[in-house]
Parts: sequence; structure tokens; C-alpha cells
Amino acid sequence: MNVDKSMLEQLHRILKEKTGTAAQIRTVIPVGGGSINHAYQLQTTAGSFFLKTRPDAPPSFFEREAEGLQLLHKAGAQVPAVFAVTSTFLLLEWIPKGQWTSSRMRALGRQLALVHQSQQPFYGLKNDNYIGLLPQSNRLREDWPTFFREQRLGPQYQSALSGGKIHPRSKRAKQMEQLLNRLEEWLPLNPPAALLHGDLWSGNVLPALDGRNLLIDPAVYWGHHEVDLAFSQYFGGFSTDFYEGYAEISPLDPNFEDRKPIYQLYYILVHLNLFGEAYGPAVDAVLNRYVGG
Repeated sequence: MNVDKSMLEQLHRILKEKTGTAAQIRTVIPVGGGSINHAYQLQTTAGSFFLKTRPDAPPSFFEREAEGLQLLHKAGAQVPAVFAVTSTFLLLEWIPKGQWTSSRMRALGRQLALVHQSQQPFYGLKNDNYIGLLPQSNRLREDWPTFFREQRLGPQYQSALSGGKIHPRSKRAKQMEQLLNRLEEWLPLNPPAALLHGDLWSGNVLPALDGRNLLIDPAVYWGHHEVDLAFSQYFGGFSTDFYEGYAEISPLDPNFEDRKPIYQLYYILVHLNLFGEAYGPAVDAVLNRYVGG
């Protein structure tokens, strides 16, 4: 267990401050929390809480997640309440899980579309953050293809080169260079810079038992809203009701399908860097589609 005595003492002080009572921690129960962090349900005299912890977390790892949740909340998203954040853990409300229904999926789609209406005149974010455990650079840029080249595809490509996932003299490397140099052919120059969840797959949305449709585990920044939609379709898990609900607020551009694989490529490269060559064929499929041999 990664909840040691000193962390328990710290949590006790936090709970007393947040709840106004000397809440006692009764039990610490390991729960599923993904492959990145250790996750626990804290059962206390003041109720239950969700604890995510990682003793060797990268700098500001949990702080960036908490900031992302705050930004989404300000934009109108339903997110878990944050009770405390430190360099090694994040304490959130405990959320009993319900079930997705057609109406709830539709409502989630509408919610995301409304979040995307929160916009800024730039692409990026004040702070860098993380996509999974990998650093995600958010340096501000004024045009979208430049941002996506320099802050998304480019860094993941360089990581793949340095990590031996892509050989510098391979066909894959040649095609990546061509794609990076030609992004303006496929990506719009100045689409509205929407607030993005940034890591929108089905594991990062949660149907709460109380009826809320929650966005969790964000990797936020300001960018083209189609990025969220592209990744949501890569692994599946979102019903047609979700996309119909989204389109009620913000109809999709007919050219979305032409750009979607380029936006998905960022996440495929992330998975290539994290998990290896199992994702290599998916990288190649995108590159072959746009730049061929």
C-alpha cells in the first residue's frame, strides 16, 4: 500500500480543515484507478473520498490535473470536486458509479459542445501538463497548424526517435517529416480555440449514480474542438447519442473526417511511446493515408 503513516496524518489534517470536524479515516480500500496511479477509497467519519497517489509523480503532476478540472468546471463541465492536491496525491470526492443511458450520453455530448464554446484567442495553455505520464508542451501559438506541429506531433515524434520507437532513417521517419512539413494542407489555419478535455476516451467519462455526467482525468489546453471528437472515436465507447447531442449544439464540419486521422495520430504516437511497436502499424496507416510512400 502506498498510503503510509505520514500521508495518513496529512490527509487527517486536510479532512479536518475541509469538513470542519476531526474526521477519522476508518478504512483505505484499493480501487481501480488506471495504470498510472494508485487509487483508493477513503472511508471516513465525514464520508468517503477518492485518493489518487503516486510517490514518484513528475513535477506538478497532480497540480496540473486539478487545474484542468477547475478549467473544465469554469467552462460548464461536470467534474469531481477537488478537496486537496499535493505533489504526491490528489483527493477528490468519492463518486458512486451509475450507468450510461441513451439520454445521458446525449446530455454528455451537449455538455462537451458547451465546454468547447469556452474559447481564447490563442492555442495552448499557460502551463505545460501531461498526457498520461508523458509531458505535454502547451507553449502558446497563434495559428493552429504551427501549434499542432510544434507542441503535439513534433514532440511525440522526437520522443519516438530518442526512445528507439522510430528509426531516424526509416520510411516511418521520412513520412513523419513530410507530414509535419505539410500540415497546412489539411488543418485549418485559425479555427476557434476551444477548451479541450485533451484525453477524451471512454475511460475518462463517468456516469455518476446521482445523475451527473462527469469528465475526469483531463489534459486540457485550448485547441481545435475536433481533437476531442477524433480521440473519442479512436477506441470507441461513445454511442451515436453522444455525437447527436454534440451536434445539437455544434454541428460537425463536413471536412472533419478528412482531418480526423491526423488528430488521432497524436494519441497513437503517445501510445507508441508508452507501449511500443504494437501501435506502429496504426502510425503507418495514418502516414500512408496522407503522404504515401
